[in-house]
Amino acid sequence: MRATSLCIAVLMVILVVLAGCTPRVPTTPTPVPPQAAPALPTMAVPIVSPEDAAWQKVVSEAKREGKVTLYTTGFVGEKGQIVSKSFENRYGIKLEFVTGIATVHIERIKTEHRAKKYIADTLDSSTSNVVMAKEEGLTVSMGDLPVLREKDIWTPVPPNADPEGHLMGYKGGVYPLWVNTARVKPGEEPCSYRELLDPRWRSGKITISSPVTTPTSIMIYLATKKAGTLDDDFWRRLGSQEVRMAPSFQEPLLWLAQGQVALSLTAVDFNMAPYVKEGAPVKALEMVEGVIVQPLLTSIALIKNGPHPNAARVFVNWILSQEGQQVFAEATGGMLPMRKDNTDIRPPALRVEMKKPLVADFSMAVEATKLQREGTLAKLLGMEK
Repeated sequence: MRATSLCIAVLMVILVVLAGCTPRVPTTPTPVPPQAAPALPTMAVPIVSPEDAAWQKVVSEAKREGKVTLYTTGFVGEKGQIVSKSFENRYGIKLEFVTGIATVHIERIKTEHRAKKYIADTLDSSTSNVVMAKEEGLTVSMGDLPVLREKDIWTPVPPNADPEGHLMGYKGGVYPLWVNTARVKPGEEPCSYRELLDPRWRSGKITISSPVTTPTSIMIYLATKKAGTLDDDFWRRLGSQEVRMAPSFQEPLLWLAQGQVALSLTAVDFNMAPYVKEGAPVKALEMVEGVIVQPLLTSIALIKNGPHPNAARVFVNWILSQEGQQVFAEATGGMLPMRKDNTDIRPPALRVEMKKPLVADFSMAVEATKLQREGTLAKLLGMEK
């Protein structure tokens, strides 16, 4: 009995020792379900319309073409350089300017077309001159330009007045009567166009741009005739005043600033800006008959078979944009804004109150082309006998 108890005790000691040597099985933790990652904000996927996609292709091709050759009367001198630099910074496309008189440009383009050696991409000049190029069959439609999809931004009229879309107006202007204040003292200033018929203004004291080479004077003729303020007899009598005729719009500016003439009938406000900035003794006057305002005074067109058609379209779209218009206004020293989102930076010396604006619209520009060909105003002024 005693031996049995001893065996049981020994066996229990052995079991305890073995239990202590048995490796402990680790407790498996209760699995915790993974937390969901925080939701990312939903990003709207931009929708590219077919029109936008098509325009992106135009821009891509324009950059490949690399330049635009402009036959120009508007992008000259420093303002041309400023516009060129801004456009190249935006698109990497160079602008090459060929400057001169519009009628010469048109003849040169016709010569290029006859020889099938195409150089010009665009032509810009007074709207009447660009209409003339269109009627010669030298231009093509602009097609769809993104800037034209902007609604209620144009003032007072959109730039695409041409029903076939060949011309885009990119600059408006005002034609006050300008006087040289060194030659015309206060109290001597005319208040009416009819006062220009006074003998004291004879013998080269008045200058106008020739209606043979530029339509500026024709636009004034049409606007005042439509308003019923000046008739054909006025222009006949003005011709007898020995008016000094200028071959382009540029000479009257210089002659007036230098005091070679006392009055200029055809100087537009923005073209006088450099002379005003330099302190020339000039002053803008509004006549009692009104002041001529031409919203689409200067236009640009694409030339048929131009070697850089996409780059040309991109430039036209840019010059009509808010950026392009503001750059050009600052380069010219101020001009009548075409867009409501542009700032009118014209200095006071370039402005008149415009109590009675006589608007020269696109239809008048078309008619001016016809009258220029027929020599209507030239005959009234006695230039053609």
